[in-house]
Amino acid sequence: MANKTKDGKYQCFYCLKKYNKPEEADKCRKEHDLVYIPISRSDANKLLNYLFIPDPRILEGVPFVKFLRRTLRKRE
Repeated sequence: MANKTKDGKYQCFYCLKKYNKPEEADKCRKEHDLVYIPISRSDANKLLNYLFIPDPRILEGVPFVKFLRRTLRKRE
């Protein structure tokens, strides 16, 4: 679903490119081939910490890591 901006345009939520019609913004979003990941707020914080401090122990036992492995293998 496209986001409506204050100037009345519609924006792809991923790349933030603006369009005149919501259908165009939705088409842009679909073209990014996004994967939606169920992730808790605490796990998202762990992922952010891992990006700054690449210690694999930070992500041990985090459910979304297993989800990513299963989901991305299916897409190849």
